[in-house]
Amino acid sequence: MRTRVPGGAGVAGVVIGALLLAGCGTGGAGEGTPDARGTGAAPPATALPSAPTASRAPSPGKGSKDPDDLNGDGRTDLSLVLPAERPRPNAFTPLRFATLYGGAHGPDPAIRTAWGREALGLRAGGGRNEPPDSVPAALVTADLDGDGFPDLVSTDALKEGTEAGLSTDDFADRRGVPFVTWGGPEGPHGKAEPLRTDAKLSVDEVRRGDFDGDGHPDLAVYGEDASLLHGVVGILYGPFTRDGGFARTETTTLDDSVGGIAVAPLDPAGAHTPTPLFVHDQDDGEQTAGTLYRGGPGKALFAGGGERTRKGNAYTFGDFDGDHVWDLAIGDDGSRNDEPGYETEAPGTEGSYAIYPGKGPKTTHQLPKNGTNLTATLRTFLAADPDGDGKDALLLDTREGPALADPATDRPHALTPRTGPAAYNGEKTPKDARAARPLAARDLDGDGKDEVLLGWGPQVAISGDRDFVYLWVVRPGTGEDVAAFTALGVTARSGKGS
Repeated sequence: MRTRVPGGAGVAGVVIGALLLAGCGTGGAGEGTPDARGTGAAPPATALPSAPTASRAPSPGKGSKDPDDLNGDGRTDLSLVLPAERPRPNAFTPLRFATLYGGAHGPDPAIRTAWGREALGLRAGGGRNEPPDSVPAALVTADLDGDGFPDLVSTDALKEGTEAGLSTDDFADRRGVPFVTWGGPEGPHGKAEPLRTDAKLSVDEVRRGDFDGDGHPDLAVYGEDASLLHGVVGILYGPFTRDGGFARTETTTLDDSVGGIAVAPLDPAGAHTPTPLFVHDQDDGEQTAGTLYRGGPGKALFAGGGERTRKGNAYTFGDFDGDHVWDLAIGDDGSRNDEPGYETEAPGTEGSYAIYPGKGPKTTHQLPKNGTNLTATLRTFLAADPDGDGKDALLLDTREGPALADPATDRPHALTPRTGPAAYNGEKTPKDARAARPLAARDLDGDGKDEVLLGWGPQVAISGDRDFVYLWVVRPGTGEDVAAFTALGVTARSGKGS
């Protein structure tokens, strides 16, 4: 299925954040064969990207159905939240929202726009743990008003003082609210307007979807209630109006905070396929379970309580069996609780993942084991269709670099990696931190096959996957770069959005 974005990455859709197997009909010289790298060995060095050429303004289009086509010219654009200055140790880096506009051969770093807070119409001050001039770390694009141009949704504190019905002034002052910067032929512009969400809910993050399959984008939001004791997940159903209104809402309250949510991708062609929602339980390093909700026409998403899943801190949606219905993959990401007596996981969780198909029973699969050419310590799951056959593979983020696993065979295959520098900011890069991480898998050039976005940064473990310095868009079948660029080359002040 087309276009996919990871549950927690900072790429368009979550603004972005998201391929060669025998079982998936893939070929490609050298790409489908496990390499000889040993566990923990540094991947081979690759040339680092350089800064892109001077920016040219994109041509405004007439509008499209693609939620990632910011200028409406009919081509998918690549939008990312990237650092606006060189990341520094133990410091929060200011962020900008950057778009590389699509061309005949994929995103072109020379045709780009970078927006700061002012250009997006956000109030000054930044969010929690952000520099004053930084855009929020997670943004979402979706055409909320149906004009053919995606709008940009961010989450920020409302800070309007005590609100009616709230007994905690601190909650009222910091309450998170979704803000919309409305789109147009030249991208998002104007003052960001808040959506009229429940005053007793503080929204932490937003995801896009179409949960009732009516063709109008909806927004899934999650955060905490006014008691600060319960997690809340809500659906704001479209269509939306420019005064902050929407058609209806639906919420569910949890016993604890939400660990994260994942939503199946929207179809860039505008197909009305209901998107499922996965709500992951909060964790403290240990693997935790979650709840899978499937909506559809005339269905309340949270009715019936959803389907509880097995434990696993890595998860993604994909179409792994090619039946055009979204499946959920969830499994062990290798993290563990460090409290005495809680450092291990049960055999049913250790080193495995499960697929919950849209149709049929759950299946369980094995992840790569330690001692092979790939470690079992993962950081996220993505889904990718590298050959365009309609069946996704599971794209794994291992310490040695990206790898693909075919659920039909459980055979992992390492992809040719991209690597960061041996030293950065005067500090030597550890061997197991050289490999670039997969951030998204999407068809960015319109050939029906997914490309993979890889990124490397010196502080992603500290910064929460946002300070990526070097980025590559790779065709897995050939191993060639569709585009390679530096973040600072893209976020430099240029274009109308700056």
